[in-house]
Amino acid sequence: MPGILMTRVLNRRYQLLSRIGAGGFATVYKAEDSGLDNRTVAIKKIDLQGLPAQEVYAASLAFQREMRFL
Repeated sequence: MPGILMTRVLNRRYQLLSRIGAGGFATVYKAEDSGLDNRTVAIKKIDLQGLPAQEVYAASLAFQREMRFL
């Protein structure tokens, strides 16, 4: 559900503020990056657990393409 407040800090740097959305195999969060003067950033978490090997491979390739694009 979008808008749920989080209290989690990732890598001692990213303070998760809320969930923006989810779909497919990923969830995107709004966060603050303490390494960039608390700039607002998006964090995308992929969850490949439970997927068949071929789908894990395809999802991983799609995520890597997206990272290169961004």
